[in-house]
Amino acid sequence: MSDDRYGTLVVLACHCVFDPATNRIYAEHAEDRPIYEAHLSYAFKHLEWRANISPLLVISGGPTKVQRHCSESRSYIELAETIRLTAPANVELEEYALTSIENLLLSLYIYHRTRKVYPQSVEVISWEFKRARFEQTLQAINNWAQLGQEWPPLKFFPVGDLWGKPKEKALVVEKDYINALQKGINAYHEDPQVQTVISNRDVFNSRDKARAFYTGYQLPF
Repeated sequence: MSDDRYGTLVVLACHCVFDPATNRIYAEHAEDRPIYEAHLSYAFKHLEWRANISPLLVISGGPTKVQRHCSESRSYIELAETIRLTAPANVELEEYALTSIENLLLSLYIYHRTRKVYPQSVEVISWEFKRARFEQTLQAINNWAQLGQEWPPLKFFPVGDLWGKPKEKALVVEKDYINALQKGINAYHEDPQVQTVISNRDVFNSRDKARAFYTGYQLPF
C-alpha cells in the first residue's frame, strides 16, 4: 500500500450499543441517547459540508456491552436507520476499538484499508469536553515511532457538552487520560488503570480478532 496522502479522515467515536429489537441503548448514561443521535445526524451532514476535502467518515467502536454481541459502530448504523437517517456512501465502520486512542488509531487503519492511502488530515466529532483528549491522542500517535507517520493537529467539531458538577467531574477524568497519553502509546496501554478499563470493555474477548483483522498494521496491544 502507498504512503501517499489523500482526503480527510472524519472520526465519530461511539459511546454505546444500540439494540433495535428493544429500541434501547446500553451505555453508562442511557439518558444521553439524544446526544448520540445528534452525533450521527451531524456526522452525516458534516460529510456534505466538507465534500470538497474528500472526507471518509469512520464510525468507531467495538463490542463492549454484554447485553448484545454487536459492535458499537455497527449498532450506530442500526440506530441511524431507526431514526430515519440514511448513511452516505462514504462511511466505513471500525469494529474493534475499546478506547479513544484506539478509536483514532484504528480509524486511520480503516481509512488506509479503504482508500489505500493515509489521509492528509484528521477531524473528530465528539462531546466538547473530550476535545483535549482527542487532540492529545493524535499527538501521541504522531510520536509513536512504531507507526512512523504523523498528521497536522486535528480539527475538532463538538456536538453536545456537560455543564456544572458533571463537567467538572468529567474533566478530572480527562486530565488523567491525557496524562497517561503523554507517556506514550505503549506506556498508556501498559498502565494498570487503562488495562482495567479495557478488560471491563472487552466483554467478548475480541483482541485476537482485532489482531487478525489488522494484520500488517502496528498495534499497541
